[in-house]
Amino acid sequence: MRGLFYLAGVGTVFGVLDALRPGDTALLRDVMALANTAAMLGVFVLARRLSGSRAGGLVALALAVGYATFAVQTGRLYPDPLTAALLVWAGAAYAGGISLRSRRRLAGAGGLLGLALLLRAQVLEYIVAVIGLSLLVTVRWWWRTREGRALVSAFLVGLSPALVAWAGIRWAVGGRDDVVRMGQVTFRPTYPFGFWQQLETDGWTGPYRFKQDPFYKAMEAQARAGDPDLLRSRGKQLAFTLRYVAARPLTSLLLVLDNAYRLYDRPANDYKWDYPYPYPLQVFGQRAIVVLGLAGAALLVAEQPALAGVFLIPIALAVLHGLVFPWPRYNVPAMPLLIASAGVFVVRAAADAPWRAPRARRVLLTVAAPAVVTLALAVLVRGALPEAARVGRVLGILLVLALPFVVIAIKGARAPRGHRGGGGARHPRGGARRARPPVARDLHAPRGRRRRRRAGHPALPGGAGPPEVGSGGVRPFRPHRASR
Repeated sequence: MRGLFYLAGVGTVFGVLDALRPGDTALLRDVMALANTAAMLGVFVLARRLSGSRAGGLVALALAVGYATFAVQTGRLYPDPLTAALLVWAGAAYAGGISLRSRRRLAGAGGLLGLALLLRAQVLEYIVAVIGLSLLVTVRWWWRTREGRALVSAFLVGLSPALVAWAGIRWAVGGRDDVVRMGQVTFRPTYPFGFWQQLETDGWTGPYRFKQDPFYKAMEAQARAGDPDLLRSRGKQLAFTLRYVAARPLTSLLLVLDNAYRLYDRPANDYKWDYPYPYPLQVFGQRAIVVLGLAGAALLVAEQPALAGVFLIPIALAVLHGLVFPWPRYNVPAMPLLIASAGVFVVRAAADAPWRAPRARRVLLTVAAPAVVTLALAVLVRGALPEAARVGRVLGILLVLALPFVVIAIKGARAPRGHRGGGGARHPRGGARRARPPVARDLHAPRGRRRRRRAGHPALPGGAGPPEVGSGGVRPFRPHRASR
């Protein structure tokens, strides 16, 4: 039984529910529905925080309410609704902690993230490694000031209980491999598991589960040919994997990209139910949210680099499943974050209306008109020239997908020089506020403190008064709001 301690997080949840009402699946559906409702509320809070306006939160909430996966996944025996709710609230707490310089909020973000990882323990060590690598890459910026070190420390303190619990689980399990018998893709794979197992297949592992895939057969053949330690030495197995992938570079690259694409290309609706609306519309909504979410993330991170932490989970999952194996259900924990980002982009693009300027309109039409013409021609020649129609359809779709990023480029080109770093929020009565440095830069640049003092903003001991994320920039710190 000790080998099942790896599943202690999700097992505790389902065990408690079953103890309360044995065999009552209705209770499970009710709990998952409440989790999805909490995730929708988290989407509203996160989008409102990132956009600096209630409109951003309401648009994101409308997208979340119409997102079919929340309804489809409610009755499934998966903890994904709980994980998604915890992650989106962790993102909201992180954004609030960055904008208000709140150690308490960042500690809360770490705690919520830790709970989510314990529920989805298969990716816990991977996500922790990604966080450690991210902190290492950005250490030159957050380590410079006492405030930056304190905020990062607060986040790690919040995450530490989950890490301690996981260390205890690993120690208790020891060398047992009970969970491996559940599918080999979990905690102790017998040999390296990844996309290389599908290189010589049709991309689906169904017929090639445990020790039956072409990759393992090739490794087994080499072991029999004169290297018996290959099947027992993990170091030799990794070296064999590198040689196996290096011998198929183009196929490997295309498969990794295809895996990452397939992770977010479809909604989590395994049986393609036409509920609560037809499945083709669900696919269209999924793709629109992902594109708009990526555009919103690019806009926010370009203005305030510290907000990249909000989108760490969607990026990390894309990399992980690109290297391993994708399934639409695996995107559920990341989707509330992308929905919030999509709402922010829609509101920001509509409010700033970059297409009002004649030059900006010409740029947009330069991309939009060829997209429409190409898609129309693809439809017209579909019967006579199917291959040409297919190429035209792909090119037209790529041009359509480029439109949100063209809007971002126009916004950056139209912004005054002082606004390009932190955006610069627009005053409700029309005039533009003076641009303020982005959150990430404020964490590390003492020069920003002097600018604030000269501008008359209050400074806290050990650093400048914390700004607050706003529409296109940051707003000055308000003490009565920090106390909430």
